[in-house]
Amino acid sequence: MDRKERAKELGDYCAKALKEIKATVDKIPTDKLVCVYYAEGPKGLTTDPAGSRHTEVLDFVRGINVAQVQTGLDSMPTGVSLEQVMIWNPDVIITGKGKGIIAAVNFIIML
Repeated sequence: MDRKERAKELGDYCAKALKEIKATVDKIPTDKLVCVYYAEGPKGLTTDPAGSRHTEVLDFVRGINVAQVQTGLDSMPTGVSLEQVMIWNPDVIITGKGKGIIAAVNFIIML
């Protein structure tokens, strides 16, 4: 696209932003880290463990991924039960949008 100056400007901005975020996140005391369930799928009952490409941002910000599961074939998310999510008892549930997943998450919250 022959926009080297703009590409450098944007790259520098991203590098600076990531450095600032990392410095801020590194200051969070271990006892203040948040346990997170990363809900995927139409009902929110598929997920990815720490280290997955789907949870890189969560790992970067030191969120504690409650899902101690193996990824499925071809790095597909792993199915879990509603009971398992309740046992994990996450502080936060991160999800996409959709009626089914919202209903499932609301059900978890009500319990």
